[in-house]
Amino acid sequence: MGKRISYLLCVVLCVFGCGCNGKTGFTTGPATDAAVMVVTGSVISGTGLSVLPAVKAEGRATGFRNSVSPSGATWARDLVADDRYIFYADESHIIRLDRTAKEKKVIARHRKGGNISMCLDGNFLYYVDDDDTVYKVSINGGKKEKIITRRILEQEGYKIPYIWGVRIYKGVMYIHTKYCRDIIRYFPERKKIEKIGSAIYQSVFYKGSLYYTDRGERCIYRINLKTLKKETVRKDPDKKEKGLIYKDLLCAGGKLYYLRGDKMQIFCYSEEGKDEPVGEEMTCCNLIAGADDKLYYRCYPENWDYRYGPEYLGVHDGYSNTILLLMPDDVLTPAFVVGNVLYYEAEFTDENGVRVDMDYYYYKECSWEQ
Repeated sequence: MGKRISYLLCVVLCVFGCGCNGKTGFTTGPATDAAVMVVTGSVISGTGLSVLPAVKAEGRATGFRNSVSPSGATWARDLVADDRYIFYADESHIIRLDRTAKEKKVIARHRKGGNISMCLDGNFLYYVDDDDTVYKVSINGGKKEKIITRRILEQEGYKIPYIWGVRIYKGVMYIHTKYCRDIIRYFPERKKIEKIGSAIYQSVFYKGSLYYTDRGERCIYRINLKTLKKETVRKDPDKKEKGLIYKDLLCAGGKLYYLRGDKMQIFCYSEEGKDEPVGEEMTCCNLIAGADDKLYYRCYPENWDYRYGPEYLGVHDGYSNTILLLMPDDVLTPAFVVGNVLYYEAEFTDENGVRVDMDYYYYKECSWEQ
């Protein structure tokens, strides 16, 4: 049986200078590099939405270890970025890669071969080393600071508290455990630890509360971070139906979005209860985290078989404008968008068409041209 290798690719999105009226078709200019493949753009029939075409070029292989998550609602991210740097792990280091200069710098060491998850907060990177210890280090490197360990959580009475990921929200650290799915709030200066909730799966911070789904993903709950009061804000619409209902949660541009898994439709949450649909012309299958105020999502036209037809990256400005970007046909899992780059997982085969297996992910570059 052939082995399998996953490659992490990045895609340069030239969407920020493009019009978002969704009425005009796009066509690329002539390729200037023999290694570049030009894919002509078009208007998707029946949707009125135009598609920016992809121009793909082979990129340099760079070792990104582990997989990444398709939604910002999942805390276990092993690759993060700001508007200048990408942070990722190789076998035993945390590495900062300058996106423009392509210069690398080791900013910390981690336990060899261990799981790594990270989050950025201003000029500091927080990372979980092998599900065990949370460290804080400057994005420029230097001495790392140990913040909390699994052993400390065990001493506080938490069961199997392997640390899945961390987030910093309004200056406070929140820890997500791997098996019990507890959310734990930690105040390092006071050494105070308190549980916010348990059995939490998809979750995001929004307007002073934690919004989340449980294992069944059939309701959306809210925990007020001041009072710790829990309430159900979106109920199970049909208790007779089986399967997940609320698939993804994501904040973008000061708004909360969720994906209805039963309808394959995105909605913008409203506290008044009148949630507005987004991307109605397409079938939506993933929300994708972005570093700006736009909403990104993976989609394909209705009645298309996504296993064989092309897929698109939807870009929604938070109001009424949407454009679509044709994604390369090797996309497995879109991860997130930062600056003008989309990161995603893809399979790779060798020259004989055989899939290979490694513990490393890579990126290549491609762009959309107007």
